[in-house]
Amino acid sequence: MEKKLKGKLLKFAELILRDVKQVEAYLQAGFKAKNRNVAGVEAHRILKKPKIAEYIARRREEIAKQLENETFVTKRDVILELHHLGFSRINRVLDFSGQSVKLKPSDEIADADLAAIESVRETKDGIAVKMHDKIQPLIKIGEHLGLFEPGSIDPNQPRTVTVNVRVYGPKRNYKFHVDTK
Repeated sequence: MEKKLKGKLLKFAELILRDVKQVEAYLQAGFKAKNRNVAGVEAHRILKKPKIAEYIARRREEIAKQLENETFVTKRDVILELHHLGFSRINRVLDFSGQSVKLKPSDEIADADLAAIESVRETKDGIAVKMHDKIQPLIKIGEHLGLFEPGSIDPNQPRTVTVNVRVYGPKRNYKFHVDTK
């Protein structure tokens, strides 16, 4: 059976859960120390105790679940919203079948596709539709699925691509430029 934390240890753990710095939590919980350095060492020592570590881990899970219940937002909801943004298609929002491009009636556009629309505005030339960025949601989904190391792809940084081309015929100096923008 699990022993419950009491007194200073309980107060210390709860302060840590509120993101109070270790030294401050140690002192606010009522522990005494000659100076702040000693308080820091002692606070670290307490945090390494299995009973304290288990309590903090369990309480963090409880707090996360409580927050999830209070906000009614689950991990699945977040992933689903990222999915809507990352896998949106403009052809599910605009009608390209006639002589001109038209915005489909809102009751014909699925909620997932409506979520992917950043803005709609009237211009002198007609309707302008701007969709949300797809790259960031796809990166977040890829990171969540472990497809690549988090942060390893920065869409704002240029990437080097090597292309091998075999040209048959007389030797010439060919120069290629590829612009991906």
